[in-house]
Amino acid sequence: MKSTMALSSLFTAVALLFTGVGLFIFFSNIELTNAGVSSEKIGLINAGFYLGALLSGIIAQRWVAKVGHIRAFALFTAFITIGILLHVVVQNEIALIVFRVILGFSDYSLLMVVESWLNARSSNQNRSSILAVYTMIFYMAFMLASIVIATPIESASMYVLCAILAAASIIPIMLTRIEQPQLPQKMGISFPKLWEVVPLALLGSITAG
Repeated sequence: MKSTMALSSLFTAVALLFTGVGLFIFFSNIELTNAGVSSEKIGLINAGFYLGALLSGIIAQRWVAKVGHIRAFALFTAFITIGILLHVVVQNEIALIVFRVILGFSDYSLLMVVESWLNARSSNQNRSSILAVYTMIFYMAFMLASIVIATPIESASMYVLCAILAAASIIPIMLTRIEQPQLPQKMGISFPKLWEVVPLALLGSITAG
């Protein structure tokens, strides 16, 4: 319990961040549907999010290794905030794909930052309880987002709310006393190396994809 409370600032940041991201994911797709965008185009726009996730797996670790977890968290959260607010300014479908790439890259980079940080601050004795709390907060944030989306808020204001929640997550990280992990070594990504380390996980990911 004490180990979980010691990470409260990190958990607070996660709650704010993923409430904002979850609210954006739900609301943006509803907005596209209401605007008469076809299912095929919506699928293509959303595919940009996962293209960004793929780029995150290749690039983000190097950025974290260069600036550290705290600065990387602020950097990727800034990208998310900008990506969300751009939806208010630009409605072009090609531009929306680019914005989703930015959001997917930043979202999955933040997952890497947070989860590696939690792993570094936990031990074999408390790792399961810490990850359990993290997972619970993650899904409760999306549940809260699904409730907020039912409120009568106009389109632009909803995007601004998403951006505010995401940006607010930087505050507890900037004020945290939790020591950030040592800078990881810069590593290249190669599928042969991944196959050697986690063959079943890689095969499962390809099959599911």
